[in-house]
Amino acid sequence: MTVLVAGFGIWAAPVFAEDIGDSRRAIPESAIETGNGVWSPSPSPSPSVVYTRRGSWVTPAESTAGAYVSANIGGVVMNNGDFGNYYYNNNSGITVLGALGYGFKNNCRIEGEVGYQTNDNNNYYYGLNVNRNLSVLSFLANGYYDIPVFGGTQPYITAGLGVANVSTNSLTLPRGLPDLPPINNSAFAYQFGFGVTIPLSNAIKLDARYRYFATNIVVDNVFSSNSLSSNSVLLGLKIGI
Repeated sequence: MTVLVAGFGIWAAPVFAEDIGDSRRAIPESAIETGNGVWSPSPSPSPSVVYTRRGSWVTPAESTAGAYVSANIGGVVMNNGDFGNYYYNNNSGITVLGALGYGFKNNCRIEGEVGYQTNDNNNYYYGLNVNRNLSVLSFLANGYYDIPVFGGTQPYITAGLGVANVSTNSLTLPRGLPDLPPINNSAFAYQFGFGVTIPLSNAIKLDARYRYFATNIVVDNVFSSNSLSSNSVLLGLKIGI
């Protein structure tokens, strides 16, 4: 069996071929096998169909090239402190993301993203039945790499940098504990994660992802030195424009 490995370099154009014995011929993106080894239309200089073995053909996932918009929503748990024997009961909140991006033919994408996260830390906060709400507004520049695969499902990895504003209300603590002041600070933020897109139509894809997000802002600056971070599981749509 002849094995071809191509399109793996970031800026390298994919090169694929049909196994027809001792010779090879390229197959264009729109090629359809009409039988007896005949393909229509005829081969072009920009092949994009790959074989796995003689007589068994697999088409690659659809190209991610071009402009798109996306929106995601899902659950989030924020991690913002750890102090001695006290602990948090971090109720899950929500994360909402919106982005405008562009995909290149080398499987890379870039985008600008606006995100919002909110989470209620209630019940046992430092062992007390009190509430303290957290919210995070973020603006990130993200990069994506769509992992080359065959079939409809397209896995990807992502990472991004930007700025986030973190806000939370003050908290008055009894039992002689010092009060926690309100927070309304902006600072560096970053994210990384992974996910998959599944085509629903030619222009619309279902997007499912995991996302880790972090800033260098300390929310509980009286008791803890831990910076705010979060874990989100999201579902959304990616729409070509």
